[in-house]
Amino acid sequence: MAKKKPPEKEKSSGRKKTRSGVVDYLAAFLEQILSYFELLFVYYRKKFNENTRKSIALLIGISYFFFWILAGSGFIFHAIFELLKLQFPGNSYAPSLVMGTSILIISGIFIRILLKRVIF
Repeated sequence: MAKKKPPEKEKSSGRKKTRSGVVDYLAAFLEQILSYFELLFVYYRKKFNENTRKSIALLIGISYFFFWILAGSGFIFHAIFELLKLQFPGNSYAPSLVMGTSILIISGIFIRILLKRVIF
């Protein structure tokens, strides 16, 4: 009896094997780059959320602070107006004129100081 020869294995050229290896390495490299950028995106999203929360809290705090400053200033100006009304009985034009002028002068001084700091 004649022995049967085992079927010949297809010889794959080294070139084809190398291409497959290069493609695999390239795919693995691109996958690593993609996972890096995905992780970077998650990190920046987390930082953005934290910064947004901090900014909102800061905005609320500043608004609250300015509200009380304005309310306090209003009460102080009203008290000064009432005091001036006692000094000029029967006429409310003089206290209004004094209060308006003093507020205008004080705000002008503060604006001038602010502009000196910012410009120079």
